[in-house]
Amino acid sequence: MAAVNQNSGKKHCQVLLAVLILLVYCASNILDYDSGSFEVKSKSATPPPKKQQPYYPIEPVVEGWPPDVSQNLSNYLKPNINTTLIKPNLPLGEQISWRGENYSKTHILICVHTAVNSSERRDLIRRTWAKEQKTLPTKVIFLIGISKNGDNYNNNILKYEANQNQDLLQEDFIDTYNNLTLKSMFMLKYAQSLSTSIKYLMKVDDDSYINLRRLSEYVTIIDKRCSQKCIVGHVLGPNSPVIRPKFVQGEVHEEFTGKWEVPSYIYNQETFPNVVSGSGYIISQDMISCTFKSGLGIPFLNLEDVFVTGLAASKCHVHLKNSQWFNFTGKKLNLVKKTDILIHGVKSDDLLEKLYAKFHKIYTGS
Repeated sequence: MAAVNQNSGKKHCQVLLAVLILLVYCASNILDYDSGSFEVKSKSATPPPKKQQPYYPIEPVVEGWPPDVSQNLSNYLKPNINTTLIKPNLPLGEQISWRGENYSKTHILICVHTAVNSSERRDLIRRTWAKEQKTLPTKVIFLIGISKNGDNYNNNILKYEANQNQDLLQEDFIDTYNNLTLKSMFMLKYAQSLSTSIKYLMKVDDDSYINLRRLSEYVTIIDKRCSQKCIVGHVLGPNSPVIRPKFVQGEVHEEFTGKWEVPSYIYNQETFPNVVSGSGYIISQDMISCTFKSGLGIPFLNLEDVFVTGLAASKCHVHLKNSQWFNFTGKKLNLVKKTDILIHGVKSDDLLEKLYAKFHKIYTGS
């Protein structure tokens, strides 16, 4: 009996021990779970690491027109202030008889855009195609700005040239390739001050040859077939793609002077409106003032033909008229005809002189 009781006590102790071990095991698991659960909550409460900022390419910068420079052209054109430094002596009010009728001597004002130091080129133009203006209702002037280096010697040469020829128009801006838009706007500013003294304004580059005789005849056709709200030249067409300057990833902003390239900070559209080639175009007097004033309200764009004949002119509802006689990509000498008005890309003096001889032979037969 004692043995039975003794065995029974041992079993009871074993059961208690087993229960105790089970309780300890369960308690340890519960602690582990709570501890693990706390760690999970702690991790979820920690803010996630910052995402890496996306990389945006750094575009090259138009020389003279970085992003932090004002693109408001009123700051440069000063529309209510006389900015002309050298003024041409125009025969305003003078009449000339041509084809049996009287015309203003400044019926067509041709404004040649030329560099400050291109006096030799200007002299050559005076001796060639501009020489024809003497007997036509046309007047040729040359538009320049200020030398980038501020060379006093250059300024003295310009003053002498202006006194000798009376055909220089100098405006207050730095004369660089990327300031051609300013140049054209200063042209419009000056032309609008002439009021009704001119009927048409023609803008040309100094590497263009102008057949003044054909031009004088052609504007009589414009009078009949084109409304006064027109710009005539070689129309390039709408929706031409914007050419972006190339960039190198990771490099800092670099200035560039490449032709026809426009960074997105200057113009963020992907295409251009309909425009007339800047090699040369005719704008009717009625549209000069409106185009100028519209341009003052448009941010700077480093393509002058797009800016003037596209963006600014469109706000005035100007009609762009294409003319096949404006050879904006140039023309071979042997293909030149009497009907041609403009031949662009005449880089060499020799070619300009040959063109003059060719037209002289066409008109005189000698």
